[in-house]
Amino acid sequence: MGWASIKRKRTKKVRIIAGGGGRKPKLSVGQKIILTLVYLRHMTTFQLLGIQFGVSESTANDVFNYWLPILRELLPSSLIEKVKKNESDYEVVKEILTEYELIVDSYEQVRERPGDNEEQEKYFSGKKSNHTFKSQIIIMPDARDIVDVVAGEPGPKSDITNNV
Repeated sequence: MGWASIKRKRTKKVRIIAGGGGRKPKLSVGQKIILTLVYLRHMTTFQLLGIQFGVSESTANDVFNYWLPILRELLPSSLIEKVKKNESDYEVVKEILTEYELIVDSYEQVRERPGDNEEQEKYFSGKKSNHTFKSQIIIMPDARDIVDVVAGEPGPKSDITNNV
């Protein structure tokens, strides 16, 4: 399914006025995708994203919420995510993966301090001396296949090993 068909599916309005009118967008398609990826990586506020890209806070929010489902549909999911629902395939993939040395990269993203004390303890990372989300990506040695992606886990974990 290509980008054009996804766009048609998302916009089911009956057009009364001919297209092409109105104000031209400030951001190109590429800039909108980069805005979405910057938000996913750094979890900054939409106000700061708007300043970085020269648009308003609400425009940055709208761009992110428009492109996120499209990117989820177009980009390949991880190998583990593809086979997780089928137990036999999952076991076969796990067996195959034991033959490789996998590359694992973990990183932390600072987040706002939760208001609840119990929630706060889950997300506090001594390494960063801050409240964080932990994310991890596992890839094959040739860097062509994504084996697994874990995002948004509480901060104090050193390695996220419950998926593979």
